[in-house]
Amino acid sequence: IFLSRHKYVVEILERAHMANCNPSPAPVDTKSKMGDDGYPVSDSTLYQSLANADWAGCPTTRRSTSGYYVFLGNNLLSWSSKRQLALSRSSAKVEYRGVANVVAESCWLRNLLR
Repeated sequence: IFLSRHKYVVEILERAHMANCNPSPAPVDTKSKMGDDGYPVSDSTLYQSLANADWAGCPTTRRSTSGYYVFLGNNLLSWSSKRQLALSRSSAKVEYRGVANVVAESCWLRNLLR
């Protein structure tokens, strides 16, 4: 799962007066794909989850809609598209809620398929 919000991060750094600080590398290897058993995943394209959300997409209620797809190979295992119950004040919160839904579904499917 990857979230990229460059402007949001820059604003946080500016509020903390850290915009001119040097970046630090990640303390873990971000390139390798490992399975639950600690061995490399043979084909990482086998497992895919996609999530997306719009911010205040409903013109009447200003509520956001989030959705996701979970694939195993080329087969669609699960999908969802729902209007979020809570109003969000930022697009980052909307995306976070959408990603949280797909993570929960992916964990449930992983346990089901074991």
